[in-house]
Amino acid sequence: MPNICTQWPCSPPGPHKPDYLPSPTGVKTWRVSNANVGHSFMGTILAGSTNLNRILVPDMADGLTSSSNGGRSLTPLRSPPGVTAAAWNPVNVREMIAVGLNDAAQSTNGGISWQNIAASHGTSATTIAAADGHAAYAGVLQGGQARTYRSPDVGATWQPTS
Repeated sequence: MPNICTQWPCSPPGPHKPDYLPSPTGVKTWRVSNANVGHSFMGTILAGSTNLNRILVPDMADGLTSSSNGGRSLTPLRSPPGVTAAAWNPVNVREMIAVGLNDAAQSTNGGISWQNIAASHGTSATTIAAADGHAAYAGVLQGGQARTYRSPDVGATWQPTS
């Protein structure tokens, strides 16, 4: 029987709190979803706009993970380890970026393979603009100061915004 949390804010019992995902009731109840993958979730969970069962979850240990069943099971996508954030192209969801504090990579085939991209050391957040599907943005911590970078080509090249 899964552990259920019935209060908000929810603090589920057990040592692996990141394994808890919301149930179909929204934030009213929570349940354990995965016992092996997902012990170190980080960043924002991405949900599909046309397929609500498709999600991408950044995981510090397993890299970017994917689910096609709303999180009931997660599969590592062989991205670089230490992923803190990810984005997929809203125009073509097979294009995605995964970033971590030391590495960044881009996939053009739904996460089957990855190519390293030149993001700044300290990158911890990223997104791809819905307006055109080409502009990407990244948040970077450099020397104690937060900076933003913009890429006009889905992460292939980056320029500081200020």
